[in-house]
Amino acid sequence: MPLGKDFKEAVNIAEKIDEAARIYLLTDGKAAAIPSDEISRIRRLR
Repeated sequence: MPLGKDFKEAVNIAEKIDEAARIYLLTDGKAAAIPSDEISRIRRLR
């Protein structure tokens, strides 16, 4: 059970965990992590 400062934050954390678990299962555990500098670059594109 994820915890957050409020219900919305807890739900967002739960969704991130669910998404990561789906990727892990769909790739049979072989998904590579995206480097943090790439994540920063992707976020700037928004």
